[in-house]
Amino acid sequence: MRLVEKVNALALGIIVWIVLVLSVLQFTAFNVDFYREQYAFRDTAASIGVSETDLIKVTEVLLDYTSGKRPDMIVDVEVNGVMKQYYNQREIDHMVDVRVLYLKVLQIRDVLLMFGLVNIFALFAFRKKKVVEELNFGLTWVSVGFGAIILLLGSFAIINFDAFWTAFHKVFFSNDLWLLDPYTDNLINMVPQEFFIDLIVMILIHFTLSLMTIFVLLKSEKTKGITQNSLKVIAVITMTIDHMGYFLFPEIREMRIIGRIAYPIFTYLFAMSYRFSHDKIKLLIRLVIFAVGGHLLILWAGDSGFYNILFLFILGWIAFWVIDQKKGLFLNLIVVSILAYLAQAIGVDYGYYGILTLVIFYVFYENKWKQFLFFSILTIFFSFEWLITNLLTNSQYWTYLPTIFSRGIYSFTSYFPQIFAILALIPIGFYVYKAPKSKTSWTYITNQYFFYFYYPIHFAILAYLHFHP
Repeated sequence: MRLVEKVNALALGIIVWIVLVLSVLQFTAFNVDFYREQYAFRDTAASIGVSETDLIKVTEVLLDYTSGKRPDMIVDVEVNGVMKQYYNQREIDHMVDVRVLYLKVLQIRDVLLMFGLVNIFALFAFRKKKVVEELNFGLTWVSVGFGAIILLLGSFAIINFDAFWTAFHKVFFSNDLWLLDPYTDNLINMVPQEFFIDLIVMILIHFTLSLMTIFVLLKSEKTKGITQNSLKVIAVITMTIDHMGYFLFPEIREMRIIGRIAYPIFTYLFAMSYRFSHDKIKLLIRLVIFAVGGHLLILWAGDSGFYNILFLFILGWIAFWVIDQKKGLFLNLIVVSILAYLAQAIGVDYGYYGILTLVIFYVFYENKWKQFLFFSILTIFFSFEWLITNLLTNSQYWTYLPTIFSRGIYSFTSYFPQIFAILALIPIGFYVYKAPKSKTSWTYITNQYFFYFYYPIHFAILAYLHFHP
C-alpha cells in the first residue's frame, strides 16, 4: 500500500470513528426508555416529588429542547403537590450551552459523514479492489490509537470520576452553570453522577458493538462469510457485556439482552468442534480440567451458586458421544432427557435449554434451516415458560398481562430476555468453515485455548468486584 493510500485510509478511519461515536451518542443519550429504566431503578420520581408520568414528560421536554425540536424548556408539572415551572433559570441557562454544543457537534458529524461517503465512493470508482483493504487498515490503526486514549480516559474516570467530570465540563463550557445544587435544581436529581456513569457505559457498549460489526463485515467480505474467529469475537464481546451487566450494572437490562447473543454462538461452535475433533477424549479431558479449575476460581471470587458453562459442555459431550453410537432414537431421547434433567437439577448454566440447544446444533449440523427452526421454537418456549407456568397455576396472573405488555418490546424484555438469543442466528447463518493452515501454529493454539482461560478468569474478576466492592 502506497503512502498516499495509507494516509487516506487513516483519514477514513478517523472519520468513521468520529461519526460512529457521535451517532452512538445521539442514539443512546436520546433514548427515553433508557431514562425510564434509570428512573425506575433509582425511584427518581418519588425522590423529586413528581409522578412517573410527569417525570417522563419533563424528560421529553429536556431532550426535545437539546436536540432542537422545541424552542424552550418551559413546562409546568406538580412537584410535591404544588403546580410550578419544573426547570429554573440556572438549569435553562446551562442547557442553552449544552444545546449549542450538541447541535455544533452534530453539524461536524454530518460534514465528516459527507466527506467519508464521497471518499468511499471515489475508492469504489477508482480502486474498487482496495476499498476493503484500505478501510480495514485505517480502522485498525485508528482503533489502536483512539482505543488507547479511551482506555486512559476510562482509567482516569474509574479512579476519580469527580475529577474526570469536572475536567470534562471545564474543557467544553466557559462558565460554571453546570454546577447545580441538588436542593434547588431538579435537573441534577434527574440525572445524578450514577446516571452519567451508566450512560457512558452504554455509549461505549453501543460503540464497541457498532465497531465490531464493521470489522466483521470487512473480514467477511474478504473471506466470503463469517469465519470461526469472527464468531468467537462476537460471542466473547457480547458475553463480557452480559456478565458486566449481571455483576456491575444490574440496572442496565440492555446489557443482559445483548448478552443473549453469546450463548447460541458458543454452543454452535462447541457442537462443530466436537464433530470435527480428531481426539474427542482429549477434548473431554480439557473440558473437565478447565471446568473444575474455573469453578474453583469462581468460588474463590465469591460466587457459590453457579456452575459454569463448561460443565454444560461436558454433559453435551456425553450426549454427542451417545448419539454417535447409533443405538437408536429411543435410547438417544432417554439419555438426552436424563442429561437435560441433570443440568436443570444441579443448576448448570442454561439447564435443560442448554442441553437441547447443543443437541439441536449437533444433530442437524448439515441443515442450518432445521437448526434455526428447532432452536427458535425451543427459545420461544423457554422464554415464555415462566409466563405460561404462572398463567396455568395462578388464575390471578391473567390480570397482570396488560401491565407486562403495556410498553411493547421494552417491557417484554423485562420478563423474557432469552428471546433475543434468536438474533445470534444471523451471524451463525453467515458462518463458513475455513480449515486452519496449521494446527500446530501459535495462532491456532492461542485461538483454541483462549476461551477456556478467558471465560473463568473474566467471570471471577467481575464476581470479585461485585462481592468485594
